[in-house]
Amino acid sequence: MTTKPPAVSRFRRAFATLRTAGFTAALALAAGARLAAQLVPIGPESAVNATTAGSQFAAGVAGEPGGPYLVVWQSADQDGSGAGVYGRLYDAAGTALTGELRLSQTTAGDQISPAVAWSPAGTFLVAWASNGQDGSGFGIYARRLQASTGALLGNEFPVHVTTAGSQLAPRVAAQGSAFYVVWSGLGAGGDNDIFARGFAAAVEGTGGAGATTGEVRINAGVSGNQVQPAIAAAGSGLVAAWASEGSDGSGFGVVARRLDGALTPLSADIPVPQNTIYDQSAPAVAGFASGGFAVAWQRALQAIGSPIGPQPVIALRRFAGSAGFPATGPELQVQGDVSRRHELPALITDGEETLTVAWQEHNLASGDKQVVASRFDAANVPQVIDFPLSSTSAGDQIAPALFGSSRLVAAWASFGQDGNSFGVFARRFGSPLPPCVADAATLCLNDDRFRVRATYATAAGASGAGQAVALTPESGYYWFFDDANVEIVVKAIDACGLSGFDNYWIFATGLTNVEVTLDVVDTWTGDQRVYRNPLRQDFQPILDTGHFNVCDAPQPFAASGTAMSARGASLTMRGHVAGPPTSAQQQPSPPRYVSPVLADTTPSAENSTTPDGASTAGSCVADATTLCLNQGRFEVKIDYRTAQGATGDGQAFPLTTDSGYFWFFDDANVELVIKVIDGCGFNDRYWVFAGGLTNVETHLTVRDTLFSTTTFTRTNPLNQAFAPILSIDAFATCP
Repeated sequence: MTTKPPAVSRFRRAFATLRTAGFTAALALAAGARLAAQLVPIGPESAVNATTAGSQFAAGVAGEPGGPYLVVWQSADQDGSGAGVYGRLYDAAGTALTGELRLSQTTAGDQISPAVAWSPAGTFLVAWASNGQDGSGFGIYARRLQASTGALLGNEFPVHVTTAGSQLAPRVAAQGSAFYVVWSGLGAGGDNDIFARGFAAAVEGTGGAGATTGEVRINAGVSGNQVQPAIAAAGSGLVAAWASEGSDGSGFGVVARRLDGALTPLSADIPVPQNTIYDQSAPAVAGFASGGFAVAWQRALQAIGSPIGPQPVIALRRFAGSAGFPATGPELQVQGDVSRRHELPALITDGEETLTVAWQEHNLASGDKQVVASRFDAANVPQVIDFPLSSTSAGDQIAPALFGSSRLVAAWASFGQDGNSFGVFARRFGSPLPPCVADAATLCLNDDRFRVRATYATAAGASGAGQAVALTPESGYYWFFDDANVEIVVKAIDACGLSGFDNYWIFATGLTNVEVTLDVVDTWTGDQRVYRNPLRQDFQPILDTGHFNVCDAPQPFAASGTAMSARGASLTMRGHVAGPPTSAQQQPSPPRYVSPVLADTTPSAENSTTPDGASTAGSCVADATTLCLNQGRFEVKIDYRTAQGATGDGQAFPLTTDSGYFWFFDDANVELVIKVIDGCGFNDRYWVFAGGLTNVETHLTVRDTLFSTTTFTRTNPLNQAFAPILSIDAFATCP
């Protein structure tokens, strides 16, 4: 599959526009591969809502960094009475952990505008506005969920204390052991003010409000309406931002204020924009560990180039965490294409103070809207400009929400994509990592794209890193205790373009029952999967064909070799037989033989004679289809049959004195690994351990050539993952 950096033409337009504003030097740093590399889609977007009747929109998303995340939205008429609030939990790889969850218990009237935050206490808090529930217009309500399972923790509860008028537009942040909800509601002077309240992140029993503060007015200025609040953690406290009527002398302005965990102000109202012409609105805010923060907002009707007149743009400005929280520089225009309308920004940051801004962009010529993003490093150098978040351009994609940092999730509403008005869609994005460098503990697979590491822990408390040995460009193995004792085999297969998949596959098998953690990272996107085998459980085969949807990611750096591809290599999972390899594969040098070790036992394999001096060496003759293991005593063969009826003999490759592997269709595609261990000093038996990376039918035969009629056989059925073999009583033929 040919890939190309996305949005290149958009970048050229951005460069031409921003150069006139003095950004030439900064944008030069963002050119070429860097543009494509800094924000990389991990697969296409996917539908979040299962119910498609009516409209689902107003998406929000939050989660644990590197862990589960929750997408929330409002759905029209799904609960039987107006709009309701729903959510769905996903794991870090984008796999749904739950179905749709109805979060709003009250169904009378409308429940709208959901917002969500995650706490390290292991909970989510979702807040929304509910019409008529408190007896006077809209009020703010919230509910907690368990972050790991999506289980609802207690009932919904009121957030606001004042019920007169309406309370609207809730937003949520987590700081320390508390959640904080901010909203716009009727103030004492008759205009809307900004209010906030804190709640414990975790509560005992069935929950309840668990308020940690009272209802606190956030804005210092009380003239005009204060609306559209946003809130985020900053340093050990919080930062809030909102649109303030008349604060800058020209319509609405945007102001911010720093707060501590008790919602005590740490600053006055801080004017955010430099440009005060017309309205400044829809702020989004992100806080830094330093106590500083950044605000993005919608700047209306600016006098900039457009074929049909001035259009709204998205602006961004940073503020320091030092006394007074001064601005660190001028406001920055985040988009390159200024011929379109730009509205409703979302903003997130990472530990390095990199900022990602997303918004909806309105193409005035076609009438379509799409969601796009730009990214800036800590010095405001643009890394990505006008990057399309959705792979779908038909219809409107609106109102994006963001979660994450270097690996992020974007959610938005898309018109017509689910077959019925608006639906909610989400997509994951990554950022490339440094190129994989193979070392004693690291395998670099499939054109050095995938970085693989393994760790282990034994019942006796020993632990360590697996020692890596490369086999082929797409496969390798680890040993734990002895370099003659293969423990884990792993391969990464390029299945891009394969019907029904179009992703990369990770297969692994183990010849062990110790605890194993296998960490696989795609360095092109930063996407990661962690696989675990529990202690004292035979290592279960990993045949992961459902993740690493990273085929369209551009290559961020020069590769050193040629990747093996499922498009022209063996597809054992599908029983496909490809042609022979076109080039010889690099073969490892056999490691030296030392006595093998299984978990916490150390049976001896050093003697090749019986106590009376008789030889224990066998008469096995190695050839293309035969492994001879353990001093040439044990003869190992395997044959296979695919779903299409193709049959053949496994092709043998020795690894160590007591281990080797077989390939079926391609010599770069390891299918089965086997070792025969001399356990005579432990339980008076020879042991057979084997693991497969296949689900074709196989017939394995191990024969002790000193006792020609003594064999160990196993059959693996067709379309069943190869069951691990860890037999410590395979041969009762010890001298």
